Amino acid sequence: MLHMPFKLNPISMLICTIMIFSVAYSYDEKTYWKINDDYVADTWYGWDHSNRIDYYFDVHTHFPKVKNEQEIKSAIENHFNTLSALSVRKMCLFIHSDDWEKYKDVINKDNRIVPFIYIADKEHFTSEYLATVVKEGIKGVKLHSRGMLRDKKYDISFFESEQCQKFYSKCEELKLPIVWHFITALYEKERGKEQPLPFTRKDLLDAQLRICKKHPRLVLIGAHMNDLSEKRLSAIMDEYPNFYVDLSAAASLWEGEHFSPGFKKELQKIYTKHSDRFLFGVDHSLLVYKDTIVASADLVAALRENHWVWYVTESLQRYIKQLDLPQDKARNIAHRNIERILNIPEWKEE
Repeated sequence: MLHMPFKLNPISMLICTIMIFSVAYSYDEKTYWKINDDYVADTWYGWDHSNRIDYYFDVHTHFPKVKNEQEIKSAIENHFNTLSALSVRKMCLFIHSDDWEKYKDVINKDNRIVPFIYIADKEHFTSEYLATVVKEGIKGVKLHSRGMLRDKKYDISFFESEQCQKFYSKCEELKLPIVWHFITALYEKERGKEQPLPFTRKDLLDAQLRICKKHPRLVLIGAHMNDLSEKRLSAIMDEYPNFYVDLSAAASLWEGEHFSPGFKKELQKIYTKHSDRFLFGVDHSLLVYKDTIVASADLVAALRENHWVWYVTESLQRYIKQLDLPQDKARNIAHRNIERILNIPEWKEE
């Protein structure tokens, strides 16, 4: 008979049994995540099964630093595997011109990915370049304000120059949406110092709205813009039917957080009225796993990053679900709006 130096009471034995079965389930990844997926979707958020969001289309994902095709293939699979239990099925992937030249064949072969060309310099901010990459498979544009204005001493009028107007007209012609980073900092870090910018968020927003008015067929998606007041954002959407907002970086509810009744009521007004104008977007990069053995510190960093991507994705989903929108409006935000903009069919499980 086995003698132990300690005794287990019934409660301790029950806890140990639960822990053992939890570990056993973790080895069967498919079974474990399916249980977790159903529990998160149907119990934690208080949605019955008939009213759950079927899947998500992330409109704001960045291309990572990779060295070869194998690394980007691994990053794509790791990303979708990590978020499979959260029902993230497709993404818009922002990719710089150099990376596009190297990896466009890999990206174009994956039907879960919609590639957007990331333009952060005036050299590629031309209608000619845009026409070229569209022929190669590009479906949209990502713009970042500060990087593009560095050599112009941050002169925001550049975005309304003749060169840029031709670019917007080409986007209209080719039916390419633009995801435009809405500046969240009023300074630029140069050589370790913070340099104040000569324009404000309001200046940039005013320029974007003038562009929307001049190019009414252009779909402009403001990234990180939902931190504007509900009243201001609703007024903009009323006036500019081609103006959309992704929810990245500014909409989240962390674990255990809930809307106050009054705030939830105010949010429900705008998300109900304009459910056709908001887009699910998280704002993170694909995760790169190296094929070779890595140092323990690198492995810890990779695991931490994986957890963070899961956590911020779940926090945005929690935000949307706690709004308690009708199913059709919630699904608009989760995936239907971007599918309509890109004119692509809904995702179907193969």
